[in-house]
Amino acid sequence: MSHRHRIIHFIGALVAGGAERTAQDLVRAMRAKGASVELACLVPRRDEAGDQWGEALEAAGVPVHVGPTPKMSIQSVLWLRRLVAAPDVRIVHIHLDYVEVAYYFARFLHRRRYGVIRKIHDTFVPTHPVLRWVLNHSDTQVYYSCGKEAHKAFEGVVRGEQVLIPNGMTFDWPRNEACLREERLAELGVDPTKRHFFHCGRFTGKSPETSQKAQDVLVKAWRVGRLGEKGGCLHLMGDGTFKHQIEAIAEGDDSITFHGVVSNIKQWMSAADCFVLPSRWEGLPLSGVEAVGTGIPCIFSDITPNRELDCEVALFFPTDDAGALASCLERRLGERAEASEQAVMQQRERWGVDRTVRQFFEIYDRLMPTPIQENTGGEPVCNC
Repeated sequence: MSHRHRIIHFIGALVAGGAERTAQDLVRAMRAKGASVELACLVPRRDEAGDQWGEALEAAGVPVHVGPTPKMSIQSVLWLRRLVAAPDVRIVHIHLDYVEVAYYFARFLHRRRYGVIRKIHDTFVPTHPVLRWVLNHSDTQVYYSCGKEAHKAFEGVVRGEQVLIPNGMTFDWPRNEACLREERLAELGVDPTKRHFFHCGRFTGKSPETSQKAQDVLVKAWRVGRLGEKGGCLHLMGDGTFKHQIEAIAEGDDSITFHGVVSNIKQWMSAADCFVLPSRWEGLPLSGVEAVGTGIPCIFSDITPNRELDCEVALFFPTDDAGALASCLERRLGERAEASEQAVMQQRERWGVDRTVRQFFEIYDRLMPTPIQENTGGEPVCNC
């Protein structure tokens, strides 16, 4: 196998987030199949989840490059240019729109000899003038959408080819089984005799009332339904600019816990009684993919990307309807639902990272033709 050609994946930083999570899963899976793949972060910031991913990347033999400044700057652009200008770079794979901005300016400083592919992970076409200018003038050859709604939103907007490649991940944790929840909850250090609901997502946006993840609706619904008085506990994982405002809504209710950024989401998926995702919009929710691939009972806002997950044990409520969400929470409190083992296996096959690796290898070969060969076990191997 030749290792003359390099594939570099670019993200903003190793911090908790859907794009970052899928990127590190993807590069590790590609590395396992023989690809000369690397990960580059524009800024050196890390959190608890990023530290864990960094260890996994190192163990997998994936080189990680880190930009020179705490925030994106001209130095970041020059650093990026030095990386991609190397003659053996075969593919530049961009995972976030603002990273494409840095690439856009870097490309004027060297001659491009590689293929470029970029992820679309949202349903909102950017309105910020710089992001929109780059989108309209970029030389990115292929844009891939993480879900059907995101794909539809960007049809006719991007200059390059547009393809649909849903999120994929490595499922390396056990499925959620009702008979094991108490034991696993005890391992997490919480009271196993109570019913535990959890949510994970960034507390970001212009305001809580217009934010993507709608944690304000979840906390209001929890308090309206008085779930804490009925044996329920609500756990919110994540951080962001208006987290303190959501904490203020929850003030006085000891059944609500804010954990911040954590590295054990997989354990919560396997142990908790219910996962709640009240999002106002999504591209394709990565935490939702994790949930359906674990079999944990779910409560979803009724938006198309959440329906796309085709969850066997999901309840749906109208977006922004705290009363309807409270009813779903109370229903889950009184039952012990569980997805079948067959359903979980089907979801893991559908959303597994091996599928996305195969699709990306095919695109890489089209952009920079070096055939992907089959190994003796019939698995796709990147000849890079």
